[in-house]
Amino acid sequence: MLVSECRTDAQIIEADGSLADALPVIEKHGYVLVRSQGRVTGIVTASDLAVELRSITYAFTSIGTIEGLVRKMLHPKLVTADLDFLEEHSRARRTKQVTSITFGENLRLLQRPDIWKRLNLQINKDHFLEQLEVVRELRNEVMHFNSDPLGSKGKKHLEKVETFLRFVCQA
Repeated sequence: MLVSECRTDAQIIEADGSLADALPVIEKHGYVLVRSQGRVTGIVTASDLAVELRSITYAFTSIGTIEGLVRKMLHPKLVTADLDFLEEHSRARRTKQVTSITFGENLRLLQRPDIWKRLNLQINKDHFLEQLEVVRELRNEVMHFNSDPLGSKGKKHLEKVETFLRFVCQA
């Protein structure tokens, strides 16, 4: 076998090209070289794309997990009459469906002393609700597609709250 038979051409895209055009090449070959002004200036690998995808989707998945854990903790303790404490425009209140409770409504229900008592949690209520309020604010930023709403501080906060809720829900 000749060396020329084993050789494959490098996969190259121009720096001002479209990432969308590069994706099939990266999928097929695992990489592309990036060229600018006639020189190779970088490489983009499938691994790079995976890291970027995780960064982009982390907020959505973490917030979704936190919302699910709050529901898992709170909803079994609710009774239909608790929905009467929600705002009049609340879908959950109108339909009497616990599954329609929004994240903000969950927080308002957690503030009620009678509901909090039913949870029988041995944690500081005020601190816990403050942490969930930060999550609510981050959630609103993320869901309204604000550019990079989290940063490292926001991501760290979501990690801490998610870890804590997983512990609480297992207890």
